[in-house]
Amino acid sequence: MYKTETHLHTAETSDCGHIKAKDMVELYHEAGYKTLFITDHLISWFFDGLKNMSWEEKVERFMSGYTEAKKAGDSLGMNVILSAEYRFKDCPNDYLVYGIDRDFLLKFPDVTNMTPGEFYNATRDDNIFIVQAHPCRDHVCYPTPEFVDAIEAVNTNPRHDNFTDESYEIAQKHNLPVTGGSDSHVFDDVALCAVVTEHEIKTASDYIELLKENKLTIFENKK
Repeated sequence: MYKTETHLHTAETSDCGHIKAKDMVELYHEAGYKTLFITDHLISWFFDGLKNMSWEEKVERFMSGYTEAKKAGDSLGMNVILSAEYRFKDCPNDYLVYGIDRDFLLKFPDVTNMTPGEFYNATRDDNIFIVQAHPCRDHVCYPTPEFVDAIEAVNTNPRHDNFTDESYEIAQKHNLPVTGGSDSHVFDDVALCAVVTEHEIKTASDYIELLKENKLTIFENKK
């Protein structure tokens, strides 16, 4: 069986991240994980601080955490895959987007000014998969099942109430698959959750297909 982390942040890109990418990868390697999705925050304030850069330069800067993590992962025989946690205009929600690459990021220079619905409709031909992260967190976020492909029903970040039961109910009501992630920012978050699969996840497409087919198990590590 293989363990995958679907939700983590690096200090290189996410201001709220407190662990460097190389260190994060090594921690997960020690915890027995095979695959990591780097889901750094793609949010307006990140790009606002890069005023004198072109959009291409901003994308390179955004990918810096992933780039460092990929180098570390390659040296350890791990799969490190680019993804992102998007936040959109006038909306407190977060959306994990899988199946992206550099070209996809370059395609949407005004992405943070879009609404969740606009982004969902604009990307249906791009073979990406949108998961609403912690849709009921602290009852500040709100569910938008009409604009996602799955629900992150389990989020083990210990500094929030993520209302797991409510998230499962939303997914069931709207016939959406469910997944889970550690939402790692600091050392206490690392490896609290995994998706466990019989087959190794080497690409975003592997994960998406297993999720669609309900061929993964969500594991919570109760520390």
